[in-house]
Order: sequence, then C-alpha cells, then structure tokens
Amino acid sequence: MSKRKKFGIVSIFFEIAGIAPAKFFVEYLSTVANGVAAAFIVIATNSLFSAVMGYSDGKGSSSSVLEAIFFLVAVTLLSELFSGISAYYGEVYYYLSTQHIEKTVNAKTSRLSCIDYEKSGVLNLINSVYSGAVNAIDLVNIVMDIITLNIPYFIIYGVYLFFLWPPLLLIFPLIIIPTLVGQLFKVKFSIFEEQKNAPLRRKRDAYMEYIGDRDYVKETRILGIIPYFLNEIKHTCVQIRNISLAEKTKSWYVDLVVDCLNMAGYGGVVFLLIYGVYIGKIPIATFAAVFSTCGMLIDMEKGVFGNQLSELVDKYGSVKQFINFMNRPEQTNSGGEVSQIHEVRVDGISFCYPSLNQDQVPVIQDINITLKTGESLAIVGNNGSGKTTLTKLLLGLYTPSTGTIFYNGIAHNEMNPISIWNRSTAVFQNFIKYRLTLQDNIALSETMDIGKVEDAISKAQLEYPNAQLFPDGMDTMLSKEFGGTDLSGGQWQKVAIARGIYHTGNLVVLDEPTSAIDPVNEYNLYQCFANMVKERIGILVTHRLGLAKLCTKVALMKAGKIIAFGTHEELLQSCSEYCELWETQIERYEDIDSH
Repeated sequence: MSKRKKFGIVSIFFEIAGIAPAKFFVEYLSTVANGVAAAFIVIATNSLFSAVMGYSDGKGSSSSVLEAIFFLVAVTLLSELFSGISAYYGEVYYYLSTQHIEKTVNAKTSRLSCIDYEKSGVLNLINSVYSGAVNAIDLVNIVMDIITLNIPYFIIYGVYLFFLWPPLLLIFPLIIIPTLVGQLFKVKFSIFEEQKNAPLRRKRDAYMEYIGDRDYVKETRILGIIPYFLNEIKHTCVQIRNISLAEKTKSWYVDLVVDCLNMAGYGGVVFLLIYGVYIGKIPIATFAAVFSTCGMLIDMEKGVFGNQLSELVDKYGSVKQFINFMNRPEQTNSGGEVSQIHEVRVDGISFCYPSLNQDQVPVIQDINITLKTGESLAIVGNNGSGKTTLTKLLLGLYTPSTGTIFYNGIAHNEMNPISIWNRSTAVFQNFIKYRLTLQDNIALSETMDIGKVEDAISKAQLEYPNAQLFPDGMDTMLSKEFGGTDLSGGQWQKVAIARGIYHTGNLVVLDEPTSAIDPVNEYNLYQCFANMVKERIGILVTHRLGLAKLCTKVALMKAGKIIAFGTHEELLQSCSEYCELWETQIERYEDIDSH
C-alpha cells in the first residue's frame, strides 16, 4: 500500500482554485470590490446625513446634499454590480468544481485496495465521502467569501469608526466573540453526528434498495417481507433522527446563550453611541449614520460568525470524512511487470479478512500449489471452504496475510498488481449486469474488435442473432430502465462468459458462473474453457465434480485448507472424502457424459 502526500484543508483550497484559475480570480476579485463598496455605503450614508443636517441648519448647500446622494447611489450601484459578477462566476465555478471534485473522489476510489471494501469503516467513509466532497466546495466558498467580502468590509468600517471615535471599535468584540466561541463548541457536535449517522445511513439505503430496486422487488414481494424492511427503515430513521436531534439540541442551547450575549452586546453598542454624543465626541449626524448602519454591521457580523460559521461547522464533519478518505493508503501500482504469466507458484499463503479478530481461524491456511502454462486446476469443496477467496488471492485482488505468491518467479509484493490484472480474466458467480448494449457489455472498451466480440458470443453459446432477445443486434440495450430489453439469468451468465472470453489473459478464472445454465450447455461451455486454457493457466471453481475432470489437477478444499491435490483419478483412489462427493453426483454426470 502507498500513501499520497497528506491531504488537508489547504489541499482542498489549492485543488479547487486550480480548476479554472482565471474564473476563480475574477469571482473573488469581484467579491473584494463588493466588500469595499459595501463598506463605503456606510461612509456615504454618514456623508448624506451630515450634508442634510448642515443644510437644515443653514451651514451647508443643496449641492453638497446632491453630491452626497450621488456618492451613496454610486457606491450602492457598484456594490450591486460587483455582487452580480461574483454571483455569476460563482455559479459557473460551483458547477466546474463539483464535476472536478467528484472525478477526484472516483479516481481515489479506483486506487483503493480491493480488501478495503471488506472493511466497514471504509464503507462508512465511502457513504459520506461524496456529500463531504461537495461540502468541501461549500467550505471553500464560505471561507473565500469571509476573506474577500467580509474582511475588507470590516477593515474599512473599522478604520472609519476609529477615526470617528476609537472606543467605537468595541462594537466588533461585543458582537463577534460570543458567536465565535459558540461555534467552536458546536464543531465537536457536528463531527460526532456524522460519525454516528454514516453507518446508519448505509443500513437505511440498503433497506430502501431492497424495497424499490428491480433486482430485489420480486423476491421481497413474493416473500411478503416488505413490512419487515419498512419497519427496519423506520427504526433506522428513528435512530438517525435521535442522534441528529440530540446534537441539534446541544447546538440550540449554545445558540440561545450566544443570542443572549449578542443582545447584551447590541445594548453595549447603543450605550457607546449615546455616551459618545453625551460627551461631545460624536456629532448627531454621525450618531444617526452609525446607528442606522449599525444594524447592517451586526447583520453582517452575525452572518459571518453566526450563519456562515455555523454552516462551516455543520459541514465540517462530512468534510473531515472526505479528508480522511483522501488520506487513505492506496494500492501500490509499481513494481515488476510481466508480458505474460506462464507460472504461478503459491508458497505457504494464509489470509484473514480485516473484519476477523486475531484469534479467529484464517479463511485461507498454508496453501501451496504451482501452476504452469497448459495446466488447469479445479477447486472444489463445500460452501465456505475458501475457494473464491483463494482465486481472488491468485488474481492479485487481495494480498496474503502470510506467505508469498510468485508470478514468473516474482513475489506478489514486488509486482505491479495492474500487470497481473491486465494479463488475467475472470468470470465470477456474482458477475455484473452492466446497463449497456450487448457489444459494450462484452468489450467494455471505447475501442473494440467486433470480430472478436462475435467470436466470444459464439463460444459462449449465446443465442445470437435472435430478433426477440436482441432486436437491435449488437446495439441492443440490455436494460429495460434505459428503453432496452432484459435477459434471463442463463442468458446473462452467457454474456458474462462471453465477456471473460473476449478479455482472455494468460490466467483464466471461472468461479461458478453457470448456475442458471442447463447441464448440457454448461458442460459444453466448460469444454470451451478446457480448450481455451491449453496455452494458458486455468482455474475452475465448481461444486460439480464431473466438470473437474476437464482440468489437469483438482484441489479439494475444506476450512481454508487444501486437503487433497492431484488428478481426478488420483483423488478417487486416494481421498475418501473426494470419492464420497463423487459418488453422490455420479448419476447426474453419467447422464451428462452420455451427451
């Protein structure tokens, strides 16, 4: 496993700012200009009040009033203009950054080790990472707004107040400090809520999928278990609600205290203004101007240190999950390369899933096998014996807990796993039904060899051409959700097999992909497999011992161990357990062999 350079809040800023630097610069330059213009509205208002009062006292002229009005209108229009420019570029940039950040998350997900998907903690992270990624964009926008809009406003307004009467600067701490302290208390509430609710959301979403997804709806209805899942959804939603409510209640109490302190602060501001007039430090016109705009200042301060900071706090929990996800170790894609795999040697490997406790028995224990080009291995055994896990280890999807797998003599921890994957192919029992056209389902590539696709279809014994099954030929969409057609379980399995044939590498794995195919077609498909692996290394996982005869070697697994290894005939002579399994299936396979 490798680890990228540490990802953090600063990394998020550089990541987002670097998407389209020119647009980012224009957006926030406009925001700065808007903040400056908004601050000058206060100064212009004071000028207008002073001009009007001077005119009413006979000490000023009408022209000074008109100039003050023009100044106020001009800075107000400029504020609106810059606000509009900033909003426009903000919308454009938000769309671009959302696309980019989701692409970044998808790329990171593709670099995780396959074993990570066996860890509940990682699955919880993935559940919240997309919302966390989008919230990271919002976090950047909020912080940039504070820096470019609010801070210039506060600086100019503060300088203005200082020259009026320095004690007026107490307006800022009287309003800011209570709100800021309150938000710091609320940060931990947000993080705790996100950590607790992420696994519950996964459960809720799974239950909802069982009720509404087309892959589950038939079974859940025929079994009459929809009420069960509805109850589970309700129960999980109640748990989510209770956790959120508990944390929101704590936040509400904090907000209540902060609001009381803010009211006291506002009272202090009014007292300062009145006192300044009383001692002759503030003229009446200045008092009126500052008092009339004080509400605007307080609203902006509360917006920054209340609403915006509160939004930052609410989003920080999921953003923290996003950062944790981006800092996860990745699959190492460096090391030895092979042009083809002509030997796989397994030397004393064992394997434990990360969810197991250390004192539990490994699912794979002390496996030793060697396979060379032209050899094929049938792995048989009862459910839970470790057959599929062993194939995932051989394919480089998982790495052994102990022991070593050698590819052409190169140890697995010195190999680039992509090199193994690019020279392997596999058809698993739980294959994917891609919502794509027939040809795309098989080739899964922007560039495809149509002749090779047709050959794979033929070898997989898929009923093609067939106007009823594939009305648009190769371009038939295999999904009713996208206006296409659907296939039976057996036909889908043949599509998956054709996919495996098309992508054939030097290491070929078939893991019971024919459960919905009739015995005769199944036997013919495995004959195709036997022919295909004559110049490759083949691995067949099956419960059906009659098919094991097609392979040069057979491994009988039990409780994670290979308890017997040899040819089919050798195991019939030397292994009573294998012989017993064979006897229970012999009648069925004698019937198949007759075909």
